[in-house]
Amino acid sequence: MALKNCERCGRTMETGQSSATVCPDCLMKDGIDLGKVTLYLRKNPLASVAQVCKDTGVPFSTVNRLIDKGTLKISNRPNSSICRFCGKPAKDSVCPSCREKLKDSGIIK
Repeated sequence: MALKNCERCGRTMETGQSSATVCPDCLMKDGIDLGKVTLYLRKNPLASVAQVCKDTGVPFSTVNRLIDKGTLKISNRPNSSICRFCGKPAKDSVCPSCREKLKDSGIIK
């Protein structure tokens, strides 16, 4: 049985034959968050990712992960104007502050 960390909460989980990326608890939370975002987008189809997160309370990281997995589609998702880690404006996919933290921790050069 394979072990890996949940993409949402970071807890260790058994994957077995499954290709699951989140633990069962977080899968339920993802479903609730997906429902909130979907309902919001039905009423506000041109909302940006930042606006969706602000108005629904769903974390940027969750919305971004659901988009990356193909579970959620947002029509005007900015490609590189928001940091993938903190949601602040960024020229690349990572803002200068988060890039510095990643360098300090040795994750990137």
